[in-house]
Amino acid sequence: MTRPLIFRGQKVEDARDAYLVTQALIGTTDRPQTKDKGCVSVECMQRWFVHLIETNALPANERILIGDILATLGDTRFDPTTYYLPKDKTWGFVEIPAGKFIMGTRQEDIPALMKKFGGDVNLYESETPQHLVDLPRYFIARYLVTGAQFKHFVKVSHYKPDDKDSLREPDNCPACYVTWRDAIAYCDWLTTTLKKEQKTPEPLASLLQKEQWRITLPNEPQWEKAARTTDGRLFAWGDEFDSDKANIDSNINTTSAVGCFPKGTNHYGLQDMTGNVWEWTRSVYANYPYNLKDKKREDLKAKNVARVLRGGAFGNNKRYARCAYRLRLSPDGRSKYYGFRVVASPF
Repeated sequence: MTRPLIFRGQKVEDARDAYLVTQALIGTTDRPQTKDKGCVSVECMQRWFVHLIETNALPANERILIGDILATLGDTRFDPTTYYLPKDKTWGFVEIPAGKFIMGTRQEDIPALMKKFGGDVNLYESETPQHLVDLPRYFIARYLVTGAQFKHFVKVSHYKPDDKDSLREPDNCPACYVTWRDAIAYCDWLTTTLKKEQKTPEPLASLLQKEQWRITLPNEPQWEKAARTTDGRLFAWGDEFDSDKANIDSNINTTSAVGCFPKGTNHYGLQDMTGNVWEWTRSVYANYPYNLKDKKREDLKAKNVARVLRGGAFGNNKRYARCAYRLRLSPDGRSKYYGFRVVASPF
């Protein structure tokens, strides 16, 4: 189910209407090729809209409108025959090489961060001390888990999510209103499914089938390394905030189709690592430094413990969009602000 698209009081229902809406709003001369005068095919509109989103050729509010129309027409970046995963050679999984990275925030940097982004000292102290973490290689999803992916999982597995609102999001927007348990259930289902699937691409297939890797939520170090790479940058793209690179700290008061902010793509080619929705991790909230050998830190069976989310969401201040910021929340928590992405990882 997608949210109805209303433009000037009229509901947009087909490709021709979508084309007219876009022309009226954007006034662009970069028009798609038509089969004949006055007729625009659905396939043509789909290609055109994906192009407009991925090239960042339009202002953010117009890209988000296009994303909404694309959800209605069908977002061709994702394949319904392969569980609505991305249409690329790796099904959207991006390799993060083994090695060390800088995690957290230096105590001596907190005064400057407070001056630049606001907030009191307690906002930053949970990110200290800054330390090096050495991770083995893993693969992380290019995009957040989408509404279509989560709804497909619920349909075929007969899973009952904690909140029915998790099934009402547009197909190409992040799945939200998901609890931590919902996210783990999706991961477990996808692990089993991709192990059995004959078309699962390499090396993912071998890692799942022979190396006993799993699809799961990232732990905090995996998420943070994927977001800020190895150099300790503040945001996914660098040290200076830019509202055109993420759906956060702007007047966009809702989620956006994944990938609507291509200028915010980071070194690894990951989308929406900053903004759109907070991302669940599998980590239990605890003080730094992060010890990978501490099994309690990632105990999936632990009950009544706060889990960590990362990345910030639409409507948040930019201080929460920093890659080092840690949000703690009960695993029962759910709202339009919370979603997730997955990793393939040794576990």
